Amino acid sequence: MEQVAIAGEKPTKRFYSVADIEQMFCCGRNKASQIIREIKAYSNSLPIRGKVLVTDFEVWYNRPNAQFHGANSSNQ
Repeated sequence: MEQVAIAGEKPTKRFYSVADIEQMFCCGRNKASQIIREIKAYSNSLPIRGKVLVTDFEVWYNRPNAQFHGANSSNQ
């Protein structure tokens, strides 16, 4: 697997898949899919299911008033 950059670092990929999100947030497939849905609801420049552009991820991650609950959220 290609090395994945965290927001703020120089990205090595053009898009992130569910597996990449799982690795970044140390969560399971369901939570990673939920995160991708949240990103696509906020900014969706890549019309491919299960993948988001790095730029969309960064915009979502750095959004004002971010209310991300994290992998250990009780709202799963």
